[in-house]
Amino acid sequence: HLLLDGHEFFLGILGCGRAEPALRRRIRVLGLASIISIVPIVETYRDVLGGVDIFIRLKAKGRHDPSLLEAMSMGLAVAGCKDPVSRLLEDGKTGVLFNPTDELSIYNALKKLLNRPSWARQLALAGQDYVRQNHQVSRMVERLIQTYLTVQRRRLKDPEQRNGQT
Repeated sequence: HLLLDGHEFFLGILGCGRAEPALRRRIRVLGLASIISIVPIVETYRDVLGGVDIFIRLKAKGRHDPSLLEAMSMGLAVAGCKDPVSRLLEDGKTGVLFNPTDELSIYNALKKLLNRPSWARQLALAGQDYVRQNHQVSRMVERLIQTYLTVQRRRLKDPEQRNGQT
């Protein structure tokens, strides 16, 4: 539908798995093979994301998603579904949210980004700024150390755990 609206783009799908052969067949049947490429999972997303303008995440995995964090840190506009785990995406603030089971919702979210490039850029910069402020490596390391220290203190206070009886 975006093509029919006159938008020009190239779509890269990151991943692989059981659905890949069916997905490739569907892409061919729809005549989209010239604008869609399936890219296998790579060691670092940064290399792949370097030439991207919009990052689309269709599914929240229920755990931390490093690819979303990486995309936002690189200053990409993001469209995706709500993620209760990381809460990185806020509709209209750090990205555009859509319902992943509703094609019209996905279409409308992408259309917003493609029709309003300056707004998409503002969202991308806001997302990048959010990541810089809230996901600094030094802050994450500090939180991890605090977690270990808290567990260690609890363990030392509990005599049964200290003696290895648990």
